[in-house]
Amino acid sequence: MKIDIKHFALAAAGATMLLTSCIGDLDTLPLNPSDSTSETVYGKDENGYLAGLTKLYFNFVSNDTTDLQVSDSGASELIRAFWTIQEVTADACKCAWENDAWVRAMNTDTWSDADNDATYAVYVRTLQGIAYVNEYLRQTASDKLSDRGKVAQAIAIMTAGMTLANVVGVPAGTWISHNLSWRITFAGVGLWGLVLFWLIRRWIPYLAPLPDTGILGQFRFFRHLPPWLILFATALGNGGAFCWFSYVNPLLTRVSGIAPSDMTAVMVLAGMGMLVGNLAGGRLSDRFGPGKIAFIAQGIMSGALLATFFLAPYPVCALILMTVCTTCLFTVSAPQQLLLIRHARGGEMLGAASVQIAFNLGNALGAWLGGLPVTAGYRYEYTTLPASALALTGCLLLLLFWLRFEATARAARTAA
Repeated sequence: MKIDIKHFALAAAGATMLLTSCIGDLDTLPLNPSDSTSETVYGKDENGYLAGLTKLYFNFVSNDTTDLQVSDSGASELIRAFWTIQEVTADACKCAWENDAWVRAMNTDTWSDADNDATYAVYVRTLQGIAYVNEYLRQTASDKLSDRGKVAQAIAIMTAGMTLANVVGVPAGTWISHNLSWRITFAGVGLWGLVLFWLIRRWIPYLAPLPDTGILGQFRFFRHLPPWLILFATALGNGGAFCWFSYVNPLLTRVSGIAPSDMTAVMVLAGMGMLVGNLAGGRLSDRFGPGKIAFIAQGIMSGALLATFFLAPYPVCALILMTVCTTCLFTVSAPQQLLLIRHARGGEMLGAASVQIAFNLGNALGAWLGGLPVTAGYRYEYTTLPASALALTGCLLLLLFWLRFEATARAARTAA
């Protein structure tokens, strides 16, 4: 039989169109722009996340029947429906609603299908709640936040573990060391390290490697000024903080007059400041720019350290200023990380590591400089003078970075 090539080609083209026409059909958005999806709810601004949390709470207390087909909306509230199934069916309560359609069947254990309002509400609202919670967790993952212009908040979430350790771990370790033995603290840290190793292997997903730029290529970003401004600002700014914080215990107990037994609670307060500062720094940086938030927070910390020199003898003032300083210390953390990663093209991992090197260098430098006035015989409030000077220097470096590299770029984008 002779095959017509033209007809065969047309048939093949038609078959191809049929086979490919349904590819991606399930990966679509509603044609009606007023229909809500996860991307439209969570993808606009931070109010979407607040609305998501509200929806999670509303699922527990709502008797709205928009998504349910029940005759009695009161019976559809999740908590009441759960209570009905658990208590009414077990004769654990005295029921006065015998005329309601769902009550008699539940009270006498004679329901036989899902038409009962209470059983239906438990089933539907539970599945809805699971779906809402899973979607909220999915939409608040770091990759989603970074894709929506919330990169600094994603970094802050990662850093939150460190600040949470300052709120819980440091006071707990201090209490255990003082009241039991420092060996127990070290043993607990070692055991937790093993647990953490297991959690990393189990929970951290595989991430594709960054493009290989070679050994020399990873160091190429050091040829430019912005990374050096950020690194020196990080080292000097954190050096100023730890110039004071390394001696905060004797400062507060010997100068401010706070009882040593209260220092555990004081460290919790300091850790809370770090936690709040870290989360606030991420959110504010995404909104106003990381460079701007970094130099403002560093300047506030410099002023608070200088004020501590004069107000340290007053315990309330000393505690307030301590909280301000620890808040600012971690407010600059996420912005500095983000800035260096942005300005380390081709060596992002080395850039992120460099920030930690600068952070630790500042810790060591600050502790040494803070010890100089103490060694010279001055009181502990004198540690705040070099601390304030270092923090101010870091602030000026970040201000220079913001003026030269961030403010002009944002102005250009706005004009465009």
